[in-house]
Amino acid sequence: MPNPENIEPHKIRTASEAREKGRAGGLRSGARRRELASLRKAARVVLSMDVVSPEARENLATLGLDPDERTNAALVTARMVMAAAGGDVKAYEALSRNMGALDDAEAAEEAERAAGAASGREGGLPLIDTASLVPGCYADAWRDIMEHGHSEYIGESGRGSLKSTVLLSLAPVVLMLKDPRLCGVAFRRVGNTLRDSIFASLVSAIRRLGAESEFEWTSSPMRILRPSTGQTIMFRGLDDEDKAKSLTLDSPDLYIGFACWEEFDQIKGERSVRRVEQTVKRGAAPRFWTFRAFNTPADPEHWAHLYAQRMEESGDALVLRSTYLDVPPEFLGEEFFKDAERLKSVSEEAYRNEYLGEPVGLTGRVFNNVEAAEVAPEDVAAMKWVRRGIDWGFANDPFVWLTVGYDRKTATLYIADEVFSTGVLDADNVRAVKERMAEHDESGAVLRLPDGSPAFERRKPENECRADAAAPKDIATWRSLGIECVPASKRVPVADGIRWLAKRRRIVIDRRRCPLAYQEFARYRALEDDEGRFLGFPDKDNHTIDAVRYAAFDLISDPDIA
Repeated sequence: MPNPENIEPHKIRTASEAREKGRAGGLRSGARRRELASLRKAARVVLSMDVVSPEARENLATLGLDPDERTNAALVTARMVMAAAGGDVKAYEALSRNMGALDDAEAAEEAERAAGAASGREGGLPLIDTASLVPGCYADAWRDIMEHGHSEYIGESGRGSLKSTVLLSLAPVVLMLKDPRLCGVAFRRVGNTLRDSIFASLVSAIRRLGAESEFEWTSSPMRILRPSTGQTIMFRGLDDEDKAKSLTLDSPDLYIGFACWEEFDQIKGERSVRRVEQTVKRGAAPRFWTFRAFNTPADPEHWAHLYAQRMEESGDALVLRSTYLDVPPEFLGEEFFKDAERLKSVSEEAYRNEYLGEPVGLTGRVFNNVEAAEVAPEDVAAMKWVRRGIDWGFANDPFVWLTVGYDRKTATLYIADEVFSTGVLDADNVRAVKERMAEHDESGAVLRLPDGSPAFERRKPENECRADAAAPKDIATWRSLGIECVPASKRVPVADGIRWLAKRRRIVIDRRRCPLAYQEFARYRALEDDEGRFLGFPDKDNHTIDAVRYAAFDLISDPDIA
């Protein structure tokens, strides 16, 4: 009976405790699996060796065994038979178990040969021992992958977590060995980085699995082929996304059933991913696995990090966040751990991001005062100071219009509404802006003129739209279309305007209504040299920042507003 004093009550562990428990369990289970695998391998080797004793060889010869059959396994079996014949019950039971196992093995080999013949192969599959290759921290995920528990698997963590090894290398190869019709494609943003990264990793996985005889590979053209079945892994760089459309297979019996995305965070964005996947998943695949791996960006607002969070919350993907601390040390080597400790001693923040996979935030961030919160229309109506800002754009740069409010008492700036577009003419943008500045009835509905256009008061101070004075023609066009558009003063240098914004106590942005503004303010970083010294403010990805500067130019130049 267990001693009650030794029973630990059930408790909810912290994340760090759970990770340490999982790591310890993974280390023990991984070590035990490798130990057993080594013992089995050693036993097979010894049993297959020729008998050394002349007397034993002579005894086996009297049984009619040929010289190459006189092995240690034959000797052990013969002695078990003799013992069983002499009435040894345990020997008889052991012999029966062994004979049953041999029968099962022969049946399995026969079934494998039949399956090989059905798929056009001679012989069976190579013996795959994944226990010694897949760390214990990935054991549950590995089973989930093999059972297709999810359609998408995302590895987001730090260096040395083996996420790419498991998701982008071992898993695809094993899945291909299990399904003789399965093919796949591997992507990176830049094509000339494929050969030394995911291509080399897949070839290494084939070798580590002992499956070299099943595959052949070439770097020009870059592909991995399984000749016996025609299965292939194709490789595409997304320098030109149209390259992904040229995915063809040699046989209609084959199908593309997996896609690997290495350095997923380097892809341009979700829109690019969607365009590619619409092509890749166009066939009638019975099942499809998507594997993505990337090191956690420092920026918590990075699109890839937000994508992984959203997919995990929806349950549509299994997100793996193991770290190098969860991996058995022998997988990485002593020097790796020394490098990690060196960085930790120099920069705790860099260590947490690069090795623990934490989104610690961008270095050199300009606006540390940004907050995301709802700014309702009634909140805007109650503000004493409200203006609109415009940053002109059309093709490469977007047109941006914002509603900006300011509370002098709390030194809080609000960004409450946003219109942005590319490739849209002035008349269409004006219509959209008029809708945002329209008057409303008591129910909140937009008041409209007899012609259906929104009713708004052009001369109201809060409807004044302030824009870059360097574009007088655009300002004149908007005035002719009914908007009170005025040039923003250029007396205040750009850098001074940015510093003024950075010194506000808070910049509150309605993230739902103003997604571009939130993204640009939250991610805007100062230019720095290699030693972290300030070099200035970048003139890119700052369209909404410029629009706010134009809207607030009188506040920025007011010496009474610190």
